[in-house]
Amino acid sequence: MNEDILLLKLSKFIESLNYESSFGSVVAVEGKRDLGALRSIGYTGNALVLNSFRGIIRFADFIHEHFNKVIILFDTDRKGKVLSSRMLDILPASYLRKSLYYIQQLTKITKGKIKHIEELYIFGPKLREIETNSA
Repeated sequence: MNEDILLLKLSKFIESLNYESSFGSVVAVEGKRDLGALRSIGYTGNALVLNSFRGIIRFADFIHEHFNKVIILFDTDRKGKVLSSRMLDILPASYLRKSLYYIQQLTKITKGKIKHIEELYIFGPKLREIETNSA
């Protein structure tokens, strides 16, 4: 895939995440570096880091108490898939409609090459350059 097309799709992906956040959604990531990578590519919305809670149940409970919807952006490695599955088991059904949609879209955009959310850092400078040139 042409890099320009990849960057355009990533930009639209982040724009869509920010839009969802403006309506009460929260993005759930595994660690601080994952959140940093999302921020580096332009995500400005609500986000929670699993590792800053004492366990996945407390994490899910907090999401349920404070947000309308969760977007799960855990890594697509074995551990991330297990954590995603646990989140889906814990959260009420009303949260599940689009919970994994965005990680599936990210996998599709990157053709499965990005397994860890923190790897998105590499696109930060290029996306910022595009935004600067288009402004």
